[in-house]
Amino acid sequence: MPRPGAVRPDVLTRLNKTDRSSLLVSTALASTLLIASLMTPTPAQAAVCLQPGGTAPITYTGIDDFIVCVNTETRTGADSYAIKLSTKTSVENSIDLDSSGTLTATDADIPGDVYGIFTDTVTDDSFITIVNSGDIVATSTGDDAYGIWARADGTGSPIHIKNSGDITAEGGDRAYGIRAYTRLADSPIHIVNSGDIMAMGGSDAYGIFAFTRDPDSPIDIMNSGDIEASSDTGYAYGIRAHTVDVDSPIGIKNSGDIWATAELNAYGVVAGDAALVEDGLDVGGIAGRARLGRRRRVAFSGRLGLAGNRKCNEQDE
Repeated sequence: MPRPGAVRPDVLTRLNKTDRSSLLVSTALASTLLIASLMTPTPAQAAVCLQPGGTAPITYTGIDDFIVCVNTETRTGADSYAIKLSTKTSVENSIDLDSSGTLTATDADIPGDVYGIFTDTVTDDSFITIVNSGDIVATSTGDDAYGIWARADGTGSPIHIKNSGDITAEGGDRAYGIRAYTRLADSPIHIVNSGDIMAMGGSDAYGIFAFTRDPDSPIDIMNSGDIEASSDTGYAYGIRAHTVDVDSPIGIKNSGDIWATAELNAYGVVAGDAALVEDGLDVGGIAGRARLGRRRRVAFSGRLGLAGNRKCNEQDE
């Protein structure tokens, strides 16, 4: 029997089997309702993350249980994390995080990748839910920087992120404002963002990046925040979403301004193998195409500004 408080099977069944031809049209409503359905009270027997005193980072890793974490305090981590949560071993070991405090993470003490929020589940039926309303700053001098990182490796393990805080990620290598990844089937990704995102990478930069790699794992992104992605030597993406299965459509609805600047190519929105970009500043429209019968639906009403040394009207993956 599913653990109390876990994702209801009927919700996931309807999500994965429904006809998603109108995915984009209902993006806002579907995302709001689905995330709301997951924000139910968590059972008392779940593991509640430890709350260190002062502004110390929260580190609660390798937990063989459902993790619940509510943070309302400012957290500062010089060892690469402001909040780090991970589970292991048993199925239905999910993560439910609600953070409203300001988060700052650097690699001052331990050089390497840096995470404002890091979440990771490894077994089946282990979802990740993140609701963040605090500002996040993640800075890595030589490696990657992530404002929010979420990875789920099991089957039936969706990721749901709702962010309203401003995110700044600056990496000596790559930078991601929000990065979400699921590895196995029946593991969709839903992201609702209203905060402003700035991603600055030494190589590549991504405002929002979402990737699912197995069947029946659609991606649904609704963004109303302004996004700025800049790369010193590589590629810059405002929003990038990628799936590998014909039954895993992508829906993106954007009403925020997107600015991408790169030494090589700059992209406003890339959905799977369809690149939706325009060169120039203050561009009102976007261009792109979908291949192999996959459904890629993008609605764009914000301003789009791109600057790069290569002309990129389309990109095939």
